[in-house]
Amino acid sequence: MYAPILATLGYVLSGDGLSVLMVHRNARPQDHAYGKYNGLGGKMEPGEDLAACMVREIREEAGIETELIAELERTE
Repeated sequence: MYAPILATLGYVLSGDGLSVLMVHRNARPQDHAYGKYNGLGGKMEPGEDLAACMVREIREEAGIETELIAELERTE
């Protein structure tokens, strides 16, 4: 049975919109994104919506508490 993996990918912008926080993926050598820079995000937990997932992932990966989430694009 096919079970899709639902995940988020987001970016934290500076107040003036000129800078973007990127994460350097260097913790797990087996990670397909090892050594690359990327936005923040991850798999959604059961019952979690997109905004809640993104807020949680930003907190877990960057230690930033965020309130404002703007969804720019959704792909399926």
